[in-house]
Amino acid sequence: KGTLIRVGNQLFVVPVSVVERGVRVQAGDLKTVEGKSYFYHNQENISVNNLADLLGIQAGNLLRTRNWLQLLLINWAQKRFAFMVEEIIGEQEGTVKNLGPQLLSVRHISGAIIMGNGGIVPILSIPDIVETAVESGQRVIMTDKDEEKDTVSQGVKKILVAEDSITLRSLLRNIIESEGYQVKTAVDGAEAFLFLQEGD
Repeated sequence: KGTLIRVGNQLFVVPVSVVERGVRVQAGDLKTVEGKSYFYHNQENISVNNLADLLGIQAGNLLRTRNWLQLLLINWAQKRFAFMVEEIIGEQEGTVKNLGPQLLSVRHISGAIIMGNGGIVPILSIPDIVETAVESGQRVIMTDKDEEKDTVSQGVKKILVAEDSITLRSLLRNIIESEGYQVKTAVDGAEAFLFLQEGD
């Protein structure tokens, strides 16, 4: 069983086990921090990603064309993410088929569901989607040198996080940043050592 959604003109299924709920919000309710969009929900700032952009699907800019946005709230690795979609259609049951060995390298898709009418809809791989969303956010933060300099000048304490898992690295960074620290990330100990030689 999964949640059937529409992204651009394409249908996808999201495993129901990771779907928390669908949320309809006004476009003006989204806030932008360091180039990323967030919305405040249940006393938490949740990052918002356009699912069409992450999947490389040509679709209209929802922020420019709609006053209301449809967000799918995902709970993955004990963290919430929100993904902008054109439509949340509802729960869908069907026969699940895994990808064959020839298609294992296809990113963002974990299989397909055969619906009652014979239609075949791809199942999104949430780990891949979250990783792509995190990578996108990291690129924005890492290139925002002016913001980093402003933070340093205000005397904010800095922490260096070294972790080879991009998902865990992002989660650690988000947790530590929420406590008011400036965080720099390294993909391994060697890169962390170089960063330590370059700065405090």
